[in-house]
Amino acid sequence: FVQSFILIITTERRKEMNTKIMIVGRSGSGKDTVASYLTKKYGLKQLCSTTTRPRRYPGEDTHVFVTEDEANLMKDRVAETVISGYQYFATRQQLEECDIYVIDPIGLEYMVKKAPDVPICVVYINANEETRKKRALLRAADPVKEADIFYKRQESENEQFSNFEKSMSHCTIDELKTVFPSSNVFMIFENNGNDKSIAEKMADKIIELRNAGVTLYHG
Repeated sequence: FVQSFILIITTERRKEMNTKIMIVGRSGSGKDTVASYLTKKYGLKQLCSTTTRPRRYPGEDTHVFVTEDEANLMKDRVAETVISGYQYFATRQQLEECDIYVIDPIGLEYMVKKAPDVPICVVYINANEETRKKRALLRAADPVKEADIFYKRQESENEQFSNFEKSMSHCTIDELKTVFPSSNVFMIFENNGNDKSIAEKMADKIIELRNAGVTLYHG
């Protein structure tokens, strides 16, 4: 991944519940690829959040796709956000049954407030705009249409991700604890390159560091 950064924040409020790996990243950042390695290699279960947006390509299974009417009937949400006018959310039951959840900053903030008893490990992945655009176009059935969708999605994501990224890039450990008062472990990774095997290495490192409980890691 080009100019990729990962931030892991872990909370340990409930020893009896498995620590949930929360993966945060902009569209096209590679978060789904990392999540895929975690599920396939380590047998972890990924939470597929529910959304009202249409599929981006035939057979897409990264979310549970529903209509607006169906979504409005689904209660007990522990995470939700709106991007480009579409709802994205997850229920408490979905969260308890999963090991991994791909989520955005607003959804994460909402979830921490709604489910403060759930131990989490948050992984933040970032890639530059050109890299993310190339990935979006490669997986699209209609590249021309997808390019327009990409920029609209980029604009929609900018506000929440820009603030989140600034906080993660410049905060000290004490400042990060102020942003996430229930967190006590912070890890930052920097990765450069286009080798797809990097995603698998990221997954391996996430598991290693989560299990080790490292207080601070920057590499």
